[in-house]
Amino acid sequence: MIPGDGQPVEAAPIMLRGPTSINTDCRSISPLIVIDGVMQPEDSRLSDIESLDIEHVEIVKGAGAMILYGPRARNGAIDIQTKRGN
Repeated sequence: MIPGDGQPVEAAPIMLRGPTSINTDCRSISPLIVIDGVMQPEDSRLSDIESLDIEHVEIVKGAGAMILYGPRARNGAIDIQTKRGN
């Protein structure tokens, strides 16, 4: 997590790699969020998920993320399994 602007309703930005490991000019550095096997839109936030519904979270980085989810996962992926998804 990297610091946000501190506003109570503002979601904290997430970065799975260091800020200097990728050229971040003009592109998103946010990881792909996958919930119960469904890729979420780029503007989705983890705060939209009820924490009590989460059963398992897996962080996938690097080439493994791109192999599993394609080019949208170039910055890694957060794979969330919910209790309802099983």
